Amino acid sequence: MAKYIIDTVTGTCDPYIENMQETNGEKLYRLFKQHEGAKEYEGIVNKIQTWYYGSLVRAPWCATAVSYFMNQIGVKIKSENVNILRLDCKKLAEIHKVGSFYDRTGNGLPNTIKRGDILFWLWSGDKMSNTSNKHVGVCAEDTSKDSNVIPCIGGNQDNRICIKNYDTRKLYAVYRL
Repeated sequence: MAKYIIDTVTGTCDPYIENMQETNGEKLYRLFKQHEGAKEYEGIVNKIQTWYYGSLVRAPWCATAVSYFMNQIGVKIKSENVNILRLDCKKLAEIHKVGSFYDRTGNGLPNTIKRGDILFWLWSGDKMSNTSNKHVGVCAEDTSKDSNVIPCIGGNQDNRICIKNYDTRKLYAVYRL
């Protein structure tokens, strides 16, 4: 007989798999998925903004959402800027040996982008900076880097938490927990 985990708060029902080691990336994806559809500055988004700023601040929130959910799975990182979050993830991988970091300007992107990978997008230009046009989210399903698009779940996507397909050519960096 099949077993399920029922979360009465979020209304989710997930299969229970014994002895399965869930990766931190899968946990991160699942947290976003549980809140899919949450609208800008309501519910969990209000909670994320309050966690970061101390009160609701109507500011871009893709990086604060990723930071919030990373903290929920035990990865202590906190940033409101995509580039600073990218640099912090790179430091976690290179200095603290937590996860793996890939970028198109250094060691190259991985051949497969895996569900749960943190994806850093650069919309214009060749180099990401604190002021460049950018975004961060979490890969929603395993995808070849040769694919035209990568499905990404994240915050501040159409003013809510949702899955969107993004052009693979705009992928700048990947952090794999």
